[in-house]
Amino acid sequence: MFYVGIFIWVGYILLFNFVVAVDELIAVSVLYRHGDRVIGKSYPNDPYKDQSFWPVPFEELTNTGKTQQYELGKWLRQHYNSFLSQEYLAKEVIIQSSDVSRCLMSAACNLAGLYPPQGDQIWNPSLLWQPIPIHTKPCWNDGLLTIPAQCETYLKLANELLESQEFIDYENGNAALYAYLTEYTGYKISSLFDARALYDVLYIENLYNYTLPAWTIPVFPDKLEPIALKTFEFESYTPEMARLVVGQVFHKILKQFGSFISPFASEEKFQIFSAHDANVFSILHSLGIPNLQLVPYCGMVIFELRRNSEGKYFVQFLYKQDGEPELLTIEGCTPNCDYHTFKSILKPISLGTLEWNGACKPEQRTNRT
Repeated sequence: MFYVGIFIWVGYILLFNFVVAVDELIAVSVLYRHGDRVIGKSYPNDPYKDQSFWPVPFEELTNTGKTQQYELGKWLRQHYNSFLSQEYLAKEVIIQSSDVSRCLMSAACNLAGLYPPQGDQIWNPSLLWQPIPIHTKPCWNDGLLTIPAQCETYLKLANELLESQEFIDYENGNAALYAYLTEYTGYKISSLFDARALYDVLYIENLYNYTLPAWTIPVFPDKLEPIALKTFEFESYTPEMARLVVGQVFHKILKQFGSFISPFASEEKFQIFSAHDANVFSILHSLGIPNLQLVPYCGMVIFELRRNSEGKYFVQFLYKQDGEPELLTIEGCTPNCDYHTFKSILKPISLGTLEWNGACKPEQRTNRT
């Protein structure tokens, strides 16, 4: 009996140490890429450029994409089941989407998996789905989730970078490739962005098991994929460009986390952004994550605010691709990044809406889309 008592006492000690060692999850922000889509504008000689080859209109979300996002929503439910209420509560979650159909539809499918109606939220017994608000802004006025091609300050910085010796040398180094592509595609390819657009088309056609023309064999994917990767790096190449690209997302995350550290939380504890591969990539790139590759459909970054047993706050940054999320280390910090250090890293590249409006002057644009 003496030894049994010892074992029970030791067991209580181990259980106590395990319980206090568990970190408390306080707030979460996630940003994901939309699901599978079909091609957009193609090249003149493309054998699959006609709409009849595709199950949905150009650039739209496919049934595969809908399923991918629904499954991602179910994963979020399972992963955060003890953190989120079983029923949808407007006070604990907010969803914002890029004002592009595939992103809005992805958000709706994701929410169907995350919040299947339960109890008195079942409004139609034969339809286990419920409407949940998805917030958005027109692309011409969205500095949050639309990469700011319509921001004059950003365009000035981008043009200056393209005119730098580094990028002049890069483009000159690809001149022969561009000439080859121009010959076979039937339209002028003269920059890395033209080549990236072509890569996107070929990637999707290959994904759909269409036989690519023989001329693509020497260039796809081996030569075109690194160029596509370079264009994603370009979008947040400097701190000034990164601030205009992802600054508002970082601002919202800091505002959300800061709210829960203050005595009175005023923000939703779960924040969701439905966006594009460029958004995911720019966040990873801006935070100094090395060896980046192209972002897959439904690729998702996760920011978690946690509190340890000593009452100290820290942030975990994760990246989910096809499997379970990977814990990443933000440049200048540790995997369990002290909140104040995290804040000091994000602050220089965060940007409020009013600041973005001042820099980009969207109200002056007349060609609104």
